[in-house]
Amino acid sequence: MKYIKREYCGFEIDGQTYDGGMISFVNSMCIQNMSTYKGRLDASKVILNRSSNLPVYVNENICLFPTESIRNYGCFLVNVHQVLHVKSNGKKSCIIIFYDLSVIKVSVSKVVIDRQLTFSRCLIDF
Repeated sequence: MKYIKREYCGFEIDGQTYDGGMISFVNSMCIQNMSTYKGRLDASKVILNRSSNLPVYVNENICLFPTESIRNYGCFLVNVHQVLHVKSNGKKSCIIIFYDLSVIKVSVSKVVIDRQLTFSRCLIDF
């Protein structure tokens, strides 16, 4: 899985649309790994000493970081393990390139995404 994107009626994973809530789906993945989404967020808060836009470590292959507030419609949850490169696309947008060379365009600056990648990698290395 490269990313999860909120849609009007459900959510999208790597281009395929599903019914239900994005957070509910992530919570079910966390439960399969003996925790909950809230539990993982609480751990991220303590480890990273931050309170917003926190990455969520799901398992050894999935660590998701939000591109913006999880409540915003334009939010992507990006799997840090699949990110190859981030390219600036103006002041307020950038392109995330994945290892399979697919891309997504997000409406936040490259600086924000680079910071999210750094925090996610700190969480993975903890």
